[in-house]
Amino acid sequence: MLTPHWRKVLLCSCLFAALTVLGTGLARVTAKSATEAPAGFNTPSFNGAQSVSNGIIEPPGDTFARDQEVYEENHSVQTGLGPVYNATACVSCHENPNSGGASQFTELRVGHKDENGNFVNPTIFINDGKDTITGRSIVNDRAIGPEAQEHLPATENIRALRAALNTLGMDL
Repeated sequence: MLTPHWRKVLLCSCLFAALTVLGTGLARVTAKSATEAPAGFNTPSFNGAQSVSNGIIEPPGDTFARDQEVYEENHSVQTGLGPVYNATACVSCHENPNSGGASQFTELRVGHKDENGNFVNPTIFINDGKDTITGRSIVNDRAIGPEAQEHLPATENIRALRAALNTLGMDL
């Protein structure tokens, strides 16, 4: 049986050994150099030309170039545009200072508060009130025809113009 003195010595020795092992492991982790995260995206517009990488390492097949081409493609009713929309290409609202960036355009956001003070997305009417759009606060500026034009009920008393956010991250 160990005396209290030797128990303390044994406990301190174990603690010292554990801290030494942990400290060695941490030293190895911190000794590795960290890779700097990409910043300041400068992606040129695709416009059918050769896409240039934005600096992020791509898997084989250059998915960035393919994704950028789709992002910048102008749509029509025949290619799936509508029934309501703000622009005919994603890049039209997200291109400042470059493709995927923020916008100089604003979008209308609306809603109201419930009896507990919580924000509630609106019910927006189209097609002379026969159809509704729910589950989102944005009101689109354009429609493929007059029957699809969005109409705001007076009950949606919270209204704000907001700049479209960039799609590249918060610190562009």
